[in-house]
Amino acid sequence: MNYSGNDTVQLGNGSGMNIQHLGFASLCSSGSNASFRLHNLLHVPSIHKNLISVSKFARANNVFFEFYPNQCFVKSQDTKEILLQGNIRDGLYVFPSLHSSLLPSVNTSSHISVISPYELWHKRLGHASSRTVQCVMRMSNISCNKNYFFCDSCVVAKSHQFPFSLSHTVYTAPLQLVFVDIWGPSHVTARDGSMYYIAFIDAFSRYIWLYLITSKSQATAVFLRFKLLAEKQIGFLIKCLQNDNAKEFIFLTKILHDHGITHRFTCPHTHEQNGSVERKHRHVAETGLALLSAAYLPLKFWGEAFISVVHIISILPTPVLDNVSPHEKLFSSKPNYTFLRIFGCACYPLLRPYNQHKFDFKSSLCLFLVYNNTH
Repeated sequence: MNYSGNDTVQLGNGSGMNIQHLGFASLCSSGSNASFRLHNLLHVPSIHKNLISVSKFARANNVFFEFYPNQCFVKSQDTKEILLQGNIRDGLYVFPSLHSSLLPSVNTSSHISVISPYELWHKRLGHASSRTVQCVMRMSNISCNKNYFFCDSCVVAKSHQFPFSLSHTVYTAPLQLVFVDIWGPSHVTARDGSMYYIAFIDAFSRYIWLYLITSKSQATAVFLRFKLLAEKQIGFLIKCLQNDNAKEFIFLTKILHDHGITHRFTCPHTHEQNGSVERKHRHVAETGLALLSAAYLPLKFWGEAFISVVHIISILPTPVLDNVSPHEKLFSSKPNYTFLRIFGCACYPLLRPYNQHKFDFKSSLCLFLVYNNTH
């Protein structure tokens, strides 16, 4: 398109040359199948040589340059393949295969394309969205033919992560895949001194094991404890362990390899790939806070509340398992709900077997805080 601005191309002696047209070029190498694009080209009739900006050419085409005394190479950043070769001539590097068609007269070149009104207004409007550009062009009575184009600047500056699709992997046996993650630190220390908890979730049954810990360095010891318990109780061996890239789990790699267990990591900064355990953290924390609120208990009892939550949700039917509870899915037996009690409710345990004197009270008012797997 014609250029009507006042900018000029400055030379080394300080003089300026007028710009006549703006456009872009599509270049094809005769020595290979590679094609290249140059954006924002300036047509300056007073210049008798076609000059290419190395940085803009490399950025627009995902390539890099290698310069030598008598020649230069243009290589792909992905494959390192040589796409173009230039030779020194009169102090400049020249690409013979492109020299004749790089930037001839605007009226005769088949490689120069005039910038479209849509592209021009897209850039004038600060790289606005296509809907906004079309709206502004209609309001300004400018012809708009929805001439979409690929804007590499928008891609570089505005790229977002695509939404994650749901996993359709079906696990056919317990412990084929176990998710593990550490929650914390809590700003309130639990009554036993814990600041974290580590959770293990079986992908087959969604059953959860929760261990309160005082520091992340306990992760290895807790895993070995969990492994022994789960494999003995369920009768299956752990096949794969998945976690994020936290360093406390990286130390597990050698131990897992020694036991023939695959160690799988999520991609960096991609918590969605560990979505099962991330959602379980939220479920446990929110339900635990609800129990503490209903019982009017301080936050230092969060450890007991979280353990109670895990016990309850493991026996509740879930739509993820077609309204079967994780306990039934894992142990093939229906859970018993009759022994459940309200968290923090009053209870009067029988203390007579522990009395040392006849005048000792037979019971005392207590609070029910946690379920015990061994009693």
